[in-house]
Amino acid sequence: MARGMEATLLTSFDALSFGLQPVVGPTRPHQARLPRRPDSLDSLRSREKSRWSGQLSKPNIPLVDLAGVVVSAPQYEGLPLSAIVADLGSEAMQHRMLEGLAKCRVEFTMALPSSVETPVDLKLTNQSLSAIAPSHILCIQNYNNEVKSLIPCHTMPLISFCSTIPSLPRDYPTSSPLRALPIIPLRLPSPETFIIIRDYIYTHSKPLLVTSLLAWTKGHRNAPARLSQLSAMELMRRARIVYGVYSNACKVGLADEEFWKCLQLAWKIILMALVNARKA
Repeated sequence: MARGMEATLLTSFDALSFGLQPVVGPTRPHQARLPRRPDSLDSLRSREKSRWSGQLSKPNIPLVDLAGVVVSAPQYEGLPLSAIVADLGSEAMQHRMLEGLAKCRVEFTMALPSSVETPVDLKLTNQSLSAIAPSHILCIQNYNNEVKSLIPCHTMPLISFCSTIPSLPRDYPTSSPLRALPIIPLRLPSPETFIIIRDYIYTHSKPLLVTSLLAWTKGHRNAPARLSQLSAMELMRRARIVYGVYSNACKVGLADEEFWKCLQLAWKIILMALVNARKA
């Protein structure tokens, strides 16, 4: 059954296999190259068999540097990482950080900055004293160094979940209406899907993660049967979302086990939907 499903899927992944280079760990920009188009279906099967099997395997990801986390947040000294992550996921802390994100606006004169060397102004609106304003702006780029988006972020959620994220400044509560924040460049294989990872490390919400991965708002119960009613092109688009998040998670070293379980669940649902769609 598994082999039959794999063989069926390999005939469907032609378009999907050209969008993203698989990432098996932290990579350098020059390592991310689009694969060459195979000359035949047999060539595609031979080359992609291990890549498009029934699951997305979690790579060997380095452990999060607890010492680095404590340097950024000395109040957590002496606590294990699990306790730090639990505190960051508490309702009160989530509210403070999410409020900081919700009530900020990046201000600059160009559509997108041409350089990551100049700090960008962040305007805070109706900010309460308890809110924690973002500490930096992630400049999300592709491997051609094209800027795709600017995403305000806090340091602690990122460094407590991601082991290979670039060095980040500390978080500070503030009531100042305008701050000049540093821009941190982050080159990713799938810039457009990084927001899914950012939302997860803030909310720790597994249902939100799965529905975001599937682009599906009705829960994942019976999702394969319902998704199989979509067109092949739409299913491929959703598969690309899941694989894009997978590639980004490998790049930033996302070390959360629950995240990987949700990712593998979403991938399995997509594969089952593709099989069901071909049987229809």
